[in-house]
Amino acid sequence: LTAFRLMAVASDISDRFGAGELRLTVNKPLMAAPALPRFLRSGDAASVGIVLHNNTANAGSATVTAMASGVTMGSPRQTVTIPAHGQTRVRFAAKASEAANAVFQFSVTMGSETDDVKVTIPIQRPRVIDHRLLVEKKLGDGETWTGTSDPMLFASTTSA
Repeated sequence: LTAFRLMAVASDISDRFGAGELRLTVNKPLMAAPALPRFLRSGDAASVGIVLHNNTANAGSATVTAMASGVTMGSPRQTVTIPAHGQTRVRFAAKASEAANAVFQFSVTMGSETDDVKVTIPIQRPRVIDHRLLVEKKLGDGETWTGTSDPMLFASTTSA
């Protein structure tokens, strides 16, 4: 989960000095780390998932359950084997919708150990520009076009 660095410096009255350092890493017996793209575009198909870290001395079978909003996902549950002091990547197929964000939540259970991870990533929507033809007429030499203009004809639709 995180790491700490402890440092100590000592001195005595006769100008002797000493220093020591120790690094402590804090983790859980079973940890899930997200393995997701930074963003999606609407309609994208992506491989999303987690990396499972087994920090125990025993190999085990882990069940991963995936839930998501803003995307459609295939099979929401997988069972994988994780080696002792090892890691395994678990992937799920996902397809982005027209939503603004995708929220992924993964829950993992291995024996009595559990972990959860929830991540939100943006979904970018394509820019849509609609062009309309107002008039199509070929003018001859010295000829001018006269006609009425409908204000609705000049309205353009542009969305981002």
